[in-house]
Amino acid sequence: MITKLGIFPGGLLSLDMKELIKYEFISEDWRTTLASLFAKETDETARSTPQSDDSLPISTGDFLWIQISKIPNSNGVLLKPTQTVNEFLMREFQKEIKDLELKRLQYLTVLSLSLLAKIRSLSVYHEKLLENSAVCKHGLWAIAEDNTFYQNFIKEKAFIVSYLDNPSIKTAKDIQNLYHIHEPNLSSSLRISLIKSIVSNAGKFSSSLNL
Repeated sequence: MITKLGIFPGGLLSLDMKELIKYEFISEDWRTTLASLFAKETDETARSTPQSDDSLPISTGDFLWIQISKIPNSNGVLLKPTQTVNEFLMREFQKEIKDLELKRLQYLTVLSLSLLAKIRSLSVYHEKLLENSAVCKHGLWAIAEDNTFYQNFIKEKAFIVSYLDNPSIKTAKDIQNLYHIHEPNLSSSLRISLIKSIVSNAGKFSSSLNL
């Protein structure tokens, strides 16, 4: 669990954790697994705190390897690894995290496409800029339907990030707030050494990328 959270420098919302079950990135009992890393306080917190779908039996705060914080106007929390943990994983465990890195890139791609879809559905974009941005779905921005990623994750919309359908997300500011949470994750996508390793590896990595 530390490794899986640690490769996302910006952290993950509890809502993202629920989405990542679809990708078999984490198991359905991820809350229990996470709580076991805080064994001293888990039992007491679980007894005293009413639990909702997005709550955790762990107090918010700064810990040795993670920061847990409540997100304003949301039932969810942000699970953010410390910078030290993220840098250590990137430096010392590149070979071990190749599988996880590929799934991380897949999820961030789907998240990006879901954010763009939300922008289009709310019409919160400038018409004059449309053709020169990824909000556009035509020409340069069109996704080839024979693309493996399209076939596996987009065609039937089975893996579009579902929490963006929440009616409380209704303004450009709401979308911007979500983007800012994930901005460090998205900006870290070009980890060149890891990407080269994935692309050069014959077998499942190459086939997953339609190479």
